[in-house]
Amino acid sequence: MGDEYTAKTEAEKLARYFSDDERFDFVGFIANGSYGSASRVRYQDPITGVCKDVIVKRAFQSESAEEAMRLEREYLRILEVEDFPLNRDPRIPGEWITMEWLSCGTLGNFIIKAKRKVDRLPNRLLWRFFLCLIRACIAMADPPNRDDGRVEREMVRGELPEGGVAHADLHAGNVVLGEPLSDFEHTITPILKVIDFGRVTEWAWLDEIGSPTTSNVWEVGKFMISLITLNEREVVPRVGRGSVLLPDRGMILTTDAVAILPIDPPDARYPLLDPDLGRLICWCLASEITESPSLWDLGNQVGFAVASKQATAYPNRPEETNDHISQLWRRIVFDADT
Repeated sequence: MGDEYTAKTEAEKLARYFSDDERFDFVGFIANGSYGSASRVRYQDPITGVCKDVIVKRAFQSESAEEAMRLEREYLRILEVEDFPLNRDPRIPGEWITMEWLSCGTLGNFIIKAKRKVDRLPNRLLWRFFLCLIRACIAMADPPNRDDGRVEREMVRGELPEGGVAHADLHAGNVVLGEPLSDFEHTITPILKVIDFGRVTEWAWLDEIGSPTTSNVWEVGKFMISLITLNEREVVPRVGRGSVLLPDRGMILTTDAVAILPIDPPDARYPLLDPDLGRLICWCLASEITESPSLWDLGNQVGFAVASKQATAYPNRPEETNDHISQLWRRIVFDADT
């Protein structure tokens, strides 16, 4: 109650500030978190007249909250998350940052809405979401930290650093959907982006959770389970209750992806789920930290699947066509529930 009241009070201050500048329109308060609030603001370029919506995040006025906001700003710079050149005004004290507004909502809301409209999501949509999340893990494992303005696709191009960045607050509310891009990975599905880096931590190795990369990959595995089961609050304890054959590696893996086991017919729990996809998700949720997949393996295998698995890879499955998937995700995001 206290944080929510503080957040709304801070939002009212921002609303008053932006109402004094004709370039801006304060659209409204979005939500509050553990150390600040987020509001939506519309900016109109005075020269071109083009409008752009941004998120303005403002820290609560406490030392710990402002330090968290400073930390987030630094990681946004390192990870090259798009920022918005909104000048700081000394009339507004404290720490605040601006970020790109993505209009399609969070992954959590997507799953909730999907559950009301469909029984399952197509494999080719799941593959693309999987690849977006893996690319986010690659960026956190080896942050670009560039100053030349170049934007490159996140790929493992060599040996990754031993440490890296663990998001530490990676849940379905901190992954957002944006409009599709023009590349082959996103033409039929929205792009996914990770947000809220206020709790980011760095380490080399911890016995209970491994490296930052294994921690992030585990969370990606949980996201994929939620997308398959259409349960936005799927709980995946690390207890080693399941096993799955990984033929390419010649091993039986102990996994905690029990919610989607067994993978293979005739007893498959999700018989229309691509077994190749299911095995990679099981691998992300390997019970033994030392058996977690590398980002090189994941990036290559998931990337290859996105590029090569066309609708013809799933015969007699019209839901796997480009047109169906493109229409489906928009219906899930934008259409009212019936």
